[in-house]
Amino acid sequence: MAACKEVIILIIALLAAALPCSAAKGIRGIDPMYKLKYDAPDGKFSCFDGSETIPASHINDAFCDCLDGSDEPGTSACPNGKFYCANIGSEPLRLNSSFVDDAVCDCCDGSDEPQGRCQNHCKEAGAAALAALQAELAAFEAGAAEDLRRNWTHRLSEINQEYSTSEIKSNELGAERDHLKKQLDALEAKKTKMEAALTPPSVPSAVNASIEITEDQQDTIAQESAEDIAKRVASQWVPGSSDDKAAAEEQEQEQEPEEDYIEEASSDTDSEFDQGDVYEPSLDALASTAAAYNSDSDDVSAPVQGEESNTSELREFDLGAVGTFKAWIAETLARLLGKPADAAELQRVRATVDAIRSRHDAANNAFEIAAAGVYALKTEREGLEAKMNRSYGPDDVYAQLVDRCVEAHVDKYVYKVCPFHQVEQLEDGHGSRLGSWKGFDDSGEYMLFDNGDVCWQGPNRSMTLRIRCGATETLTKVAEPSRCEYTAEMTTPAACSGDRVTELRAAITAKQALLDVANNGASVKDEL
Repeated sequence: MAACKEVIILIIALLAAALPCSAAKGIRGIDPMYKLKYDAPDGKFSCFDGSETIPASHINDAFCDCLDGSDEPGTSACPNGKFYCANIGSEPLRLNSSFVDDAVCDCCDGSDEPQGRCQNHCKEAGAAALAALQAELAAFEAGAAEDLRRNWTHRLSEINQEYSTSEIKSNELGAERDHLKKQLDALEAKKTKMEAALTPPSVPSAVNASIEITEDQQDTIAQESAEDIAKRVASQWVPGSSDDKAAAEEQEQEQEPEEDYIEEASSDTDSEFDQGDVYEPSLDALASTAAAYNSDSDDVSAPVQGEESNTSELREFDLGAVGTFKAWIAETLARLLGKPADAAELQRVRATVDAIRSRHDAANNAFEIAAAGVYALKTEREGLEAKMNRSYGPDDVYAQLVDRCVEAHVDKYVYKVCPFHQVEQLEDGHGSRLGSWKGFDDSGEYMLFDNGDVCWQGPNRSMTLRIRCGATETLTKVAEPSRCEYTAEMTTPAACSGDRVTELRAAITAKQALLDVANNGASVKDEL
């Protein structure tokens, strides 16, 4: 009935806007229903409440003469004045006159603000409202439940196809990730073994055991710099012949294809790579060098030529620096020793490990994304299958309530009802579950929810929800008549009978008439 009244008002307003009215023409903001009252052939205007009669020229003069504000429909002079937006193409609107000329476009035709400030978008708004009404009517006429089930079936078919393809892709990515992990583990093991082999074993102890510093040699050491001695000691160890060096350089310059090298390197972790092969010659040379150094002490123990003062300073040489000197020799020789070819091979293995690790990380990320997609499809499929196997009342009239929730604020609580799912009682974001979906009662008029959270020293919470016809989905009359047993009412268009179809058709007719006038060139300024 309310919708029919609205339709009648719309039609009257439309017809009134189309009728010319000589005296009232050009008066801003007047309601078409009161146009005749503004037609003042004698030049006088009477306030609607009869309190005053003023010259017609005082209408919309930005001064409030009438107590009811009827003399200022197009200004904000009267606090109780009313401004009428014709909104041709959409719905008329009545504003409090305080909203006039406030720099905010309240009317879709922009008539509440100075000309040119607001664009007229009433046609677009009216077309959108008409489309919404037509869609609602189509749902009622075609059967909303059938349409939903058809959509569910179609989506389920799509999911099954997507799931199959996604699962295959996920498995392929998982296999690639596992393959790269095996290669990475093998190369990591080889790298660790090579690094251990190229690390000098007990070089400092070899130096300590081989170099003996006697009291007779201390003065000589004081005169010869540590760097000179290190160079002389190291010069007696030749890492390899020039042929060996050339071969090492040639090997370092050779570059095998990455994939072939990865397979070779990752499968060759048990190849012979003896640490002794690298360092035994080095230690032997170090020992012989130390022996030669000790045997030649007579050559370096001759009296030092120079002034006595300098000799005294040399004798005061800090013997504590000898330990530092020996450690420096050990460190210097450790950097010089080793096979260049093996060092180059280690660098190549390290680079390959980094490359494989990057590929493995990328493959792992791709696999995780694909696996998450497969899980999401599986979850959606299970939800759709549950929906399709559920009853939604007589002729599935409540199917359109699936996945929708309605809330109501009662005292300090918020009650949230989600048909076919659950009911909650919330307070500051936390609360209790009043029940899970059980089904309809025998009449089909009530929804039942049970097995909610346990009451303190009481039963599990439950709710009985009555469904009634209404223009909107609204939750009302929430109560607790018995301990932890709740009741409520919910209005929804889904519960309406054929009366709703009649109302929709009438509303569509009125909307279409308004759009026709707008499309035929009618405008607010032509009529007012």
